[in-house]
Amino acid sequence: MDYQLPRPLNPDPDRGSNLRRTLRLLNNSTPTNRLPVKILIYGQSYSSQKWWQSLASVLRARFPYADLTIENRALGGFASQYLVHTAEADLYPYYPDCVIFRVLGDHHCYEDIVANIRKRTTAEVLLWNVHLDSTRQEVENDDSSFKSWQWNRWYGRDFIPEIADTYGCELVDIFTEWKQYLKDTGLSHLDFAQSSTDRHFNDRGNWLFAQLIQRRFETGRSSYYDKEPVNEYAIDRCTFNDGISEFDFTGNRIDIIADPLMETPGARIDILIDGKPPSEHTELYCFSRVSSISRSSFPALLRVKNNSPLIAEDWKLRFTKVTPDATELAFEVSGSITGPDGAGNNHETFVSRSGRIVIEPQMWHLAREHQILKTSPQAGQEITWSAVPYFTDTFICPASSDASRESAICAAQGLTNAKHTIGLRCRDLQASGIKALRVYTPPVI
Repeated sequence: MDYQLPRPLNPDPDRGSNLRRTLRLLNNSTPTNRLPVKILIYGQSYSSQKWWQSLASVLRARFPYADLTIENRALGGFASQYLVHTAEADLYPYYPDCVIFRVLGDHHCYEDIVANIRKRTTAEVLLWNVHLDSTRQEVENDDSSFKSWQWNRWYGRDFIPEIADTYGCELVDIFTEWKQYLKDTGLSHLDFAQSSTDRHFNDRGNWLFAQLIQRRFETGRSSYYDKEPVNEYAIDRCTFNDGISEFDFTGNRIDIIADPLMETPGARIDILIDGKPPSEHTELYCFSRVSSISRSSFPALLRVKNNSPLIAEDWKLRFTKVTPDATELAFEVSGSITGPDGAGNNHETFVSRSGRIVIEPQMWHLAREHQILKTSPQAGQEITWSAVPYFTDTFICPASSDASRESAICAAQGLTNAKHTIGLRCRDLQASGIKALRVYTPPVI
């Protein structure tokens, strides 16, 4: 592709200031110390287009020694009022280092998602606003009429920058940069769209968008925050109390970092959080995304809740009665360990006999999916999800197979963002193979 590159960004000392940790991890990775970096793309259809694959290729080439994981969990057609529910399974439990996020829809739900990322994870957030895609391009070039012309232009011009400032997010002003590119090249917004009626990116649009996003990772402030959200503590910081080595921390997640030079498996170490095994902390379980009834990525249910403590198990829901438009549903629910757990319908809140499954009527997405894709569930068809544990009760340091890569085990994730104590029951902590403890403290309370 022989396309004209966007003009360089104007110097800005604050650029990248809200991606400091991500940039530091990328820049500080070496052949002998490959630092793990998790990047999640989330949003709706524009976020799921193939620009993200180009971005991933650029980042892997630019930072060849970073241990990069880049995943896209965007859901096409899901506005913020839907994503605010699916994020409970897709986003917060994944606990990425960086989230690239954009969605249209209810702006209150948009803020809820951004606020929850900052309250429930330590992820840095890169937000982007609307690109120039309007058939009223001549109006868009008149800044005086910009705000009054259309709600989603206010959303991109005023609201998203305000959210970025409020929650300490990095902002990519795609609208301004896209507009400048059209002026520089003499091209129209239609040169970047699938068609005059489909504003999604064509190949050129995906290329341009990837260019505008990837350069946020070229330079920037990879320095430390005044108050770091993620910190490591050498194991000698622990104190010995009644046969248990203890460490006090403030945060909602703590990892155990293994010694990369460990040649043989270490001793068994029992873990306690606030005096109890992590498995006894009910907040450390989350449900996964519910499966689809078709080849689409649409989950059949936006969210599943629970009234009783969860255990790690797989769940399935079997339809016993359906109508073609999916407005009338009857079903049975069972867990791989719990067993048969009750029957219900889509018009009443379903609470399973064990209390481990709660399905609210408004969480069903099948009728909307039928309207969009003309799909329908069939009697006898099943959907599935899992109750996933985010902890470990016992740690045994593995023998290292690659000393350049970090071996980290999540001891507990999903705690209240407050003061806690981790206890490690081990006869000889120094010989246990534990290098450090890593504490995650979300920046927004």
